[in-house]
Amino acid sequence: MFLFAILIIFVLTYIIVSMCRKPIIVRNPILDYDCVKDRAWLEVPCGHCEQCKDRKRNDIFIRLYYEYLHNQQVNHGKTYYLTLTYNDKWIPRLPLSDGQEIYAFSKEHIQKYLKRVRVRCSRELGVKDGIKYFLSSENGD
Repeated sequence: MFLFAILIIFVLTYIIVSMCRKPIIVRNPILDYDCVKDRAWLEVPCGHCEQCKDRKRNDIFIRLYYEYLHNQQVNHGKTYYLTLTYNDKWIPRLPLSDGQEIYAFSKEHIQKYLKRVRVRCSRELGVKDGIKYFLSSENGD
């Protein structure tokens, strides 16, 4: 019940706050649009303002929440959340053109880790359908 209340709050926030502050006007991509019913130009969200970022964050939350509910019913509640971190010695660095470096995660590291998880889940736990995952990264200071 508590999770349902949280979902309602996020949906209401989505409706109220989802108005883009800097919409972009684009030509209607439908080739056979009816000039009586359809508009030739459409207003689409910019994707860069705070409202667009909040909408995207809420969309991801709602999708993950429904995936969680589905796993509760189908997999008898086997849902795991992991946080993977690098130590300072092994964190990948990307060189910039001005000679500085920025921290980043390595796609190859994630792929190798997920492969090990899949193999171990299939051998030891008998998982036949594979695993689903959502990957997010941040550079927290």
